[in-house]
Order: sequence, then C-alpha cells, then structure tokens
Amino acid sequence: MVNAMLSTSKGLFVATGLGLYVIDEQGRVRRAAQVAERGTNGLATDGKNVFVTTPGALHRFRLGRSTRARSWWMP
Repeated sequence: MVNAMLSTSKGLFVATGLGLYVIDEQGRVRRAAQVAERGTNGLATDGKNVFVTTPGALHRFRLGRSTRARSWWMP
C-alpha cells in the first residue's frame, strides 16, 4: 500500500507499508538504504533533506548522499 509520495531532484520517493522506495529518471525502482524500517508513512522535504516518518521514528537524510539517516526514536 502506498502511504505517501514525494518528487525531488533525485527521483520519486514512495513511502509504503513495506518500506521506502525511490524511482529514478530511468524508471528503476530501488529500496532506499537510508531507512531500513518497514511501515514508512510520511514524507517531506526542505530542498536539502528528506524527512521520513515511521510509526516509531522520524528519519532525516540528505538528498544526493548515500550516508546513513539521522533518526529520532519515540520511546
């Protein structure tokens, strides 16, 4: 199930019940390695970062970099 979609310069981000996916300009679909959790349900951007919500956390990663996401967990 698709929960949210976000278009950026790096592709189309799709938040689904199975995780976060990215569709690039060539139409290739890949799982975003920055967010390993399943159940992604919200997406937002400020132009430099992508923010992803899951039921237990907020994740932030920079567009164009393959670094790990910064995560804030709810206890």
